[in-house]
Amino acid sequence: MWGGRRATGGKEPKETHHPSFPHPKYTTKTQAPWCGHCQQLADKYRKVGSSLSGVVRVVAVNCDGAGSPLCSSRGVRGYPTLKAWVPSSSGTGGSWVDYAGERSAAALSKWAASLVPSRSDAVRDKNDLASLLARCGGPKAPSSSSSKNNKRGPAASSGLCLVLVTPKPETPSLWKALSLAYDGAVAFGAARKKGGAGADDPATQLLTAARQANATAAGLADAAAGDSDARVVAVCNGDLEGGGAEMYTGKLKSDALRRFLRGFADGKKCREKVLAKLTAKTDLSAMSVGQLRAAAEARGVTCDGGCLEKADYIRVLKESLSGGGAKTEL
Repeated sequence: MWGGRRATGGKEPKETHHPSFPHPKYTTKTQAPWCGHCQQLADKYRKVGSSLSGVVRVVAVNCDGAGSPLCSSRGVRGYPTLKAWVPSSSGTGGSWVDYAGERSAAALSKWAASLVPSRSDAVRDKNDLASLLARCGGPKAPSSSSSKNNKRGPAASSGLCLVLVTPKPETPSLWKALSLAYDGAVAFGAARKKGGAGADDPATQLLTAARQANATAAGLADAAAGDSDARVVAVCNGDLEGGGAEMYTGKLKSDALRRFLRGFADGKKCREKVLAKLTAKTDLSAMSVGQLRAAAEARGVTCDGGCLEKADYIRVLKESLSGGGAKTEL
């Protein structure tokens, strides 16, 4: 909001005039200390900040104080003025969007949440699921008509795919915000859980794999979810069937999910998963290039001049597993 002097902390809006502003997830109110309409909106704006915590950063700018140059540069002429900075679909740059709707907390929250871009893939069928898993190290996915209509993001540097399984048709704003924040590090997806779906249904596949990998964790996830039918499945290295799936057991809240994701930050956890099942008898040819790369990194082995093809990874891993190569601790 462009226009109160009052600075607040925690989940409430913050006054800002920092030169790095705007941030890709900002909704702002510009105001002036003498502005009566600004003061009338203040409590509602605080509610917006609280309801969108972890999804949209809500701030207030004092246009009569240090924020004056910023307000002038954005063409603010009256108070309060409500604007949102929305990143572009390409991930570079963005644009300002003005708000001209009802000034209620509910209307403002709905508007701001609707502007959050998504980097989460829609997982509607087995080909969509394969395409998502390929982003975190799984085998290259076959092309399909549905996948062509679903723009895919970059490979996940952590080796992690995180999929929301939910009965709701719309992707939650929180999930969109997280997918944007971790773009390039984690591959996000959302699969709709449908009653009576068969074994080939992506949501069914994800939940089944996670429960088979760790029934205890699945039970904890059920308890944590309470009345919610939504579940989150983490898949390392695109290895859904080989023990790479894990059921998230925490609350579906921003802070809890971010703490969970920090455990995968450097890729170590996913490398440990692929290393745990690697023996001299492992059929390396059945693994994807991404999984082989993770295994090689985990064992600390490399090719002379770099591994260029799948066969290169298989060769150095066979040498290492048979005792002919070095292994370093994670």
